[in-house]
Amino acid sequence: MMNNSTQKVDPQPSKARIQGEPDLLELLFKHTRDCVVVLDRNFNFIRVNEAYAKACKRKVEDFPGHNQFEFYPPDLRQIFEKVAQTRQPLETFARPFVFPDHPEWSTTYWDWKLVPALDDNGDVEFLIFTLRDVTERKQAQKDLSIQRDYLAKAQEMGKIGTWDLDIEQNKLLWTDQNYRIFGLPIGPDLTYEIFLNCVHPDDRDDVDRKWKAALEGAPYDIEHRLIVDGHVKWVREKAEVGFDENGNSVRGIGFTQDVTERKQAEEQLELKTRQTKILLDAMPCVALLLRPQTREIVAANKAAIKAGAVPGSQCYSTWGQRNGPCPWCLAPETWYTGKEQHQIVQADAIVWDAHWVPVTDDLYMHYAFDITARKRAEKELLRSERQLRSLASQLSLAEEQERQRLATELHDSIGQHLACLKIELDLLKRKSGHYPDMGGPLDQIIKTTKKVILETRSLTFEICPPFLHELGFEQTLEWFGERIQKKYGLAFEFADDGRSKPLGDDIRTLLFRTVRELLINVVKHAHANKAKTTTSRIDHCIQIIVEDDGVGFDILETCLNAENDNFSLGLFSIRERLRHLGGEVKIESSPGRGTRVTLLAPLEQEQSGYKKGNEHENHSGRRSHNCQERVGQADRG
Repeated sequence: MMNNSTQKVDPQPSKARIQGEPDLLELLFKHTRDCVVVLDRNFNFIRVNEAYAKACKRKVEDFPGHNQFEFYPPDLRQIFEKVAQTRQPLETFARPFVFPDHPEWSTTYWDWKLVPALDDNGDVEFLIFTLRDVTERKQAQKDLSIQRDYLAKAQEMGKIGTWDLDIEQNKLLWTDQNYRIFGLPIGPDLTYEIFLNCVHPDDRDDVDRKWKAALEGAPYDIEHRLIVDGHVKWVREKAEVGFDENGNSVRGIGFTQDVTERKQAEEQLELKTRQTKILLDAMPCVALLLRPQTREIVAANKAAIKAGAVPGSQCYSTWGQRNGPCPWCLAPETWYTGKEQHQIVQADAIVWDAHWVPVTDDLYMHYAFDITARKRAEKELLRSERQLRSLASQLSLAEEQERQRLATELHDSIGQHLACLKIELDLLKRKSGHYPDMGGPLDQIIKTTKKVILETRSLTFEICPPFLHELGFEQTLEWFGERIQKKYGLAFEFADDGRSKPLGDDIRTLLFRTVRELLINVVKHAHANKAKTTTSRIDHCIQIIVEDDGVGFDILETCLNAENDNFSLGLFSIRERLRHLGGEVKIESSPGRGTRVTLLAPLEQEQSGYKKGNEHENHSGRRSHNCQERVGQADRG
């Protein structure tokens, strides 16, 4: 609100001068969009235009007769007085005003100019004050500045700089990021020659040739090296060239992108690819690098290529000769689990030991060994093992038959003859009364004959003890243990669980011979004080444990030592004969800790189909596996 106490000033002297202005100026004063104010030397309003009145939210006729500083702040008065004193115009740009009557002006930016009009004596006659609302321009400048900052930041983050070449003037303009890429200080004027001098010497001719071709209309998209602070840097440049109406090149606009990291990554990838190729070719198998899902061959070694694999194609189409993935392929399990997969695969006549191994998120390796010859050898080995076991069984049966023959011969022939000899000697002794000198020698002969008869009977029992068939298996083991104890002074203990253990003749004989051989080995090699034999039934198997407290031995060393060939061969013979009959042997020993041997064999009811032709191998395999499990269970128990 204006202050009515301010002194009124007669505006007529100045008004007369203004009224003498041409009509054109009057129209300009009235219709310009800028705010125009005419003040006298005391800063009283002489005249304002419509734009100013509208900005002040008043009418034109409200201003004359009033002083400007009735509602302008004091600091502005000082500026106006300085202009009146110095008689020099003053111009200010983008300034907001803080007016109590116009709070919105604090967010409005003005370009304003204060010009003193002088009379003939050089004194200030009146002042012209013009204002232009530049708020939108100020905001646009601000937005432009923000956009420039964004662009500069984006160029810095993307390592991309832009450039503009005035071809006619040979004047090159770079953004700040372009200076950074080339390692030059920001600011100095540039030319095409300065740019070309930054290019790596080995690439300079190629860059110059392609730029000259671009000036003739060819595309310019090139990657080349720079030398920056003594280091090599890779950049990509792309540009468009502008031409005038005569077809002359006048301007080039383009960008420079720092691609050093990408190039280094590509070089590392190429190096790794070469190393991988060398490694793949060195592998003694078919090896492929593939992409998940698509199964595209990225790389293949020489063996794979020789087998038909073609890089860039699907593995199943070129190597496998199929229209879709191989049914046995475990690649999906490799992708989903991230773990190596493996299985034996037979394709046509070839047997493969196939592996699938994850390498990276987008690569996995598939390699396979041709194990056809190995599998053939394994089959041959299995066949030989079966033959060996069969021979061992036949040998065992033949040995037992020979033992029985020898026992029969000893008992029926030699034993009978010795018995008759003893009878004859007894008769001869009774008649020797007429020959006193013959009494002593006859007694000695009779005594020796009795000893031979006893040893023959003992040998007959050892070769083929009748108890084994007459008394039973457990009683025979106990009898033999007691005999060992009596003969060699080895403390012997026998334990049985009391359960029924029906055994076939072949297994019963083999088990007895095995236990007999183990106990004799204890006497010969163990230097033991005591031995124990335990028999028990586990499901449909008989378990026999022979253990001692002797010196023990290193199993592996004993088997490899040539000096122990007989001992290791005996263990091998026991194992193979038992395996052939469906049994198993487990030996536990170490130096200084004694020895424990566990025998496991099927009972008679488990042998019902044992000698039924083609079932022989299947029954044997099943029993062997079952007995191995039982040995493990017994050992854990």
